[in-house]
Amino acid sequence: MEYLKQNDPAGLAELERRLDFSEEETVLWKEIIERMYFPYDEERRIYPMDDGFLMRKPWDESRIPEEKRAWLYENYHPLFIMRHRMSKQADAVLGLYLHSDCFTEEEIRRNYDFYQEVTLHHSSLSTCIFGIVACDIGYEEEAYRYFSQSARMDLDDHHNNFYAGIHAANMAGTWQAVVNGFGGLRCQKSKLRLKPAIPKEWESYSFQIRYRGALLKTVVSQGQAEFILKEGERITFYIGEKEIRILEKGGRHVEAI
Repeated sequence: MEYLKQNDPAGLAELERRLDFSEEETVLWKEIIERMYFPYDEERRIYPMDDGFLMRKPWDESRIPEEKRAWLYENYHPLFIMRHRMSKQADAVLGLYLHSDCFTEEEIRRNYDFYQEVTLHHSSLSTCIFGIVACDIGYEEEAYRYFSQSARMDLDDHHNNFYAGIHAANMAGTWQAVVNGFGGLRCQKSKLRLKPAIPKEWESYSFQIRYRGALLKTVVSQGQAEFILKEGERITFYIGEKEIRILEKGGRHVEAI
């Protein structure tokens, strides 16, 4: 909004009309930002989901009958569940994925290890996110295990509810597990980054993405990753801190992994 105010006032007015908001609302937005609480436990050096999370009873899933575990919220009163230190799905871990550039790898690993112990994965949207973060911190076997659970969610009926229909959002999460997980794709601070890896169980995988008018194909096999500019005049991206430029359509770059 500040940019449009200086450079395109008419565009800002049109945006306000189309989105039905006014500049005065930003005062409230800034107040919300200033008052937002981001808990941190100094002793464990983790980010709890809320300020009372670590004061709750540890969750003991062994006390829950197997037939009731996938239907926890249908079988137990919310007050029983909320008194325990448990997370239904990847909540805080989702933040570590979406904002991975705000944390060190050691911070991500420490928080991942903690939430690994308290997350029940009672949502189909959980295992794919854990798998992506596992890739970020080099937990290759766990990443593949979580990916497999996500990919086979309906085939193996992990949640005992396939009769009600497929888990379509989980299918998108499975795609993310490949592209953002094993492929390591991120777009942060105006930079396109990749960190390709491949499970030992696979020979290869590939995906295509559009970025600033270019179509980039990535093919990852054991030992190398190949990047091909399928459409567009040029593209710049990063592997770690290494800048890669492909300057013409059909150009390619091969990186050992």
